[in-house]
Amino acid sequence: MLLRELAADAAGSVEFAKIALDIELVRDVQGQLSIAGLLDPPVDGKWGAVSQWALGTYLERCGLDPSRGITREAAASLSAGNAGGLFDVSIGEGLASRAIAAMQRRGYWVSRHPKCLNIIYFEGMNVDGATNTNEPDQFNDARLLIRIGSGGEPTLEAGWDATTEPGRHYTEQPMEIDGAA
Repeated sequence: MLLRELAADAAGSVEFAKIALDIELVRDVQGQLSIAGLLDPPVDGKWGAVSQWALGTYLERCGLDPSRGITREAAASLSAGNAGGLFDVSIGEGLASRAIAAMQRRGYWVSRHPKCLNIIYFEGMNVDGATNTNEPDQFNDARLLIRIGSGGEPTLEAGWDATTEPGRHYTEQPMEIDGAA
């Protein structure tokens, strides 16, 4: 069953315990939760604790009772696409916003749950956002932890110097034809 079919069913409702029995429904729900930024892609069709947590979070944000499973109202909301804007990102001017905007431009998935963190590495960038010469064999990359707050604003929670490269030797003479790492 698809979410739109459940939303159209006047008596439609699926208890949490029975969601896992309908792989088509699981895949549809997971897809919508992924679009909303609550569930990491790819959709796998397996209903587990993380999928249930993401759905519960979504339902709470919608003002729906998560203990009731997927009701007709929940199915209609989920099938509307992009979670009705409930988890949109509000891009501002700071480093966290610029990093999230760069990820979105490249089509990377961004966790938009306010209790979750995005771990992002930038090669050739200092923790303050300034670019550098990106010399090999140096810790001259940045690892950032960014949270999307409940209002959609990206916030830099922490940042460290890091390295994303294996070093000059293995970059120039990789052990594997597909790359050094």
